[in-house]
Amino acid sequence: MLTKQDMQSIDIATVTPEIDISAEVKELTSISSVTTEDLLSVFAEFLDIDVSAGDAASDTLKTYRRQLQQFLLWCDRSSLHPASVSKDNVKYYRRWMIKTKKYKPATIALKLAVVRRFYQ
Repeated sequence: MLTKQDMQSIDIATVTPEIDISAEVKELTSISSVTTEDLLSVFAEFLDIDVSAGDAASDTLKTYRRQLQQFLLWCDRSSLHPASVSKDNVKYYRRWMIKTKKYKPATIALKLAVVRRFYQ
């Protein structure tokens, strides 16, 4: 049986030389370099171009921003990077809104619709 020290000393490249992880490393590096501010900026541009192009009311734009900020705060508190959130993470967010925040179904639907638009 291998000890923890044995495991740490194994060079993964020699054990599995046929696996090239450079693409995955580059992707993780690029994801980790994206900041929440970058994401908010892109979403603001989306709101301006996509939503406002339909002459959305300023209250609608404020609501979208507020809903997204709440989701990003939840991500931060859950130690999740918004650029790497999975469908399961969104399900946990939904459960948090139901169990912890006790939001009504219509409120949850609005919040999830904003999250869905954010990731489109």
